[in-house]
Amino acid sequence: MSSQVTMASPISQFWTGELTHPMRSERIRNPGQHWCVGFDDAGENNKSAKTIFRKADGRQAISGRAGIKTLGVILFLSLAGLSSPQRAQAQTTINICDRTPQVKTKILMRLGKTSADCGSVTAAELAGIRWLHVVYSFDSLTTLKTGDFDGLTGLRELRLNGNSLSSLPAGIFDDLTSLEELALAGNRLSSLPAGVFDKLTSLTNLNLGHILGPDGRSNNLSSLPAGVFDKLTRLEKLWLDGNSLSSLPSGVFDKLTSLQWLRLPDNNLSSLPAGIFDKLTSLEYLLLENNSLSSLPSGVFDKLTSLRQLRLPDNNLSSLPAGIFDKLTKLHRLEMQRNNLSSVPPGTFDKLTSLEYLNLGDNSLSSLPAGVFDDLTNLRKLYLYTNSLSSLPAGVLDKITNLRSLGLDNNNLSSVPPGTFDKLTSLEYLGLNNNSLTCLPFIPSSVTELWVDGGLSACTGVTVTESDGSTQVTETAGTTNTDSYTVVLATEPTSSVTITVTSGAAGAATVSPATLTFSTSDWNSEQTVTVTGVDDFVDQSNDRSVTISHSATSSDPGYNGISVASVTVTVVDDDGGGVSIDQSADSTSVTEASGDGRTDSYT
Repeated sequence: MSSQVTMASPISQFWTGELTHPMRSERIRNPGQHWCVGFDDAGENNKSAKTIFRKADGRQAISGRAGIKTLGVILFLSLAGLSSPQRAQAQTTINICDRTPQVKTKILMRLGKTSADCGSVTAAELAGIRWLHVVYSFDSLTTLKTGDFDGLTGLRELRLNGNSLSSLPAGIFDDLTSLEELALAGNRLSSLPAGVFDKLTSLTNLNLGHILGPDGRSNNLSSLPAGVFDKLTRLEKLWLDGNSLSSLPSGVFDKLTSLQWLRLPDNNLSSLPAGIFDKLTSLEYLLLENNSLSSLPSGVFDKLTSLRQLRLPDNNLSSLPAGIFDKLTKLHRLEMQRNNLSSVPPGTFDKLTSLEYLNLGDNSLSSLPAGVFDDLTNLRKLYLYTNSLSSLPAGVLDKITNLRSLGLDNNNLSSVPPGTFDKLTSLEYLGLNNNSLTCLPFIPSSVTELWVDGGLSACTGVTVTESDGSTQVTETAGTTNTDSYTVVLATEPTSSVTITVTSGAAGAATVSPATLTFSTSDWNSEQTVTVTGVDDFVDQSNDRSVTISHSATSSDPGYNGISVASVTVTVVDDDGGGVSIDQSADSTSVTEASGDGRTDSYT
């Protein structure tokens, strides 16, 4: 007998769940596609009937042998496991002809139907649609009708980007209880109805932001209804960029405890309510650039212990509260460029031990606190360009040895302390152009991209650094009898340099060693000079000052005879005027009788 194939109705007409072969455990895993069911009748007794699962395009997906009758297979697959309401749904026809034309067209396309079929769509077909994109119609889609998305109970993704929607009907999304992603970016929305998202309890992504590019467009939300996001407890990403928000309602984000991304750039925010982010303990990315923030509430970021990126560029911040970043121990990226910061409080970055990127460019910084970057041991990129820095603290970069990029261009630097870049052995990019440098400081050999003004020759010089800023010794032996200072070259010489150290009064203070030699390999290693006070047993009335001088000799003309700073040493005198009496055996005693005890002595 020739083989005959009988095809049943599409599965999506009567089944939206996971389909199981009636005689086997095989399952169709993608019920959102249009599957058809049939069988191959290979024998009059149906001893070897083969059940066939096909996609709507006719390709065979799964087949299996079942010793059951043809009609029984179809009826079993069509009806078994379906409740009465489900069987009724399979037969329900919904007329979608009156829906907004762009929405109707996309629904019919998803079902493989034409406009002529708009009156014969079943409820189960609507429920089987998983995604719907009605995008970039620009000015042709300006409104939606109540009920446009009714019946799409299985929809996971709805994109309405790039249209001209200025408002949303109340309840427009109420049937979309399975929705996970809703995109409304780049419309003309000026307000949101209260409760518009209340039924979207499965939503993870909500985009109310703008669209970038040549066809970029934005929404125009000026405010948010209180509680508008309260039901979205599964939300992970929220875009609100490119609107006209001037304020945020207190508590508007409090129920978004699963939120990981929050985008608020390109609005008109001038302030942030205290505690606005306190419930967002899962937040990893917070973007606030291009607003009008002039200050930050103390502790506003304290609860964001999972935060990895914080972006605050293009605001009006002129100062930072002490400890504003102290709780952000997982932060990797911090951007504050193009603000009005004139100073950075000491310790501002001390707790940011995970930070890899810090941008303070295009502010009004005139100085940096000593040690301001000392705890940023993981920092890879530091940008301080376009500020008003006229100097750098000695050693300000010494602890950030993993730095790859450093931008110091467009400042007022006339010189750089010797050794400033010596510890940056991983540095690859260095920007120094548009400063007032008269010579070029030592540049690590790891640098492959250097931006610097032309015509600068290498700096030469010798740096003398006194511990605690001064040198003082006493004449009395002990811990205060000595003090020390260090000497180092500013740049690598072409040959060895010898520094001769000379005390101006060897009877009051001596130096050791008397000479220091720097080679081409250890020129940037500090060498120590120890000064020791000499007890002269003379009452000098006042402490004395002794000058320690230095002279340089080398076959490198840049260092031979170069001027080296001297050190002034204060010698504290321990001698004073007076008469000292010392009795033998601590007392003086004589007897009247002649003999040894008749005399005693003292000095």
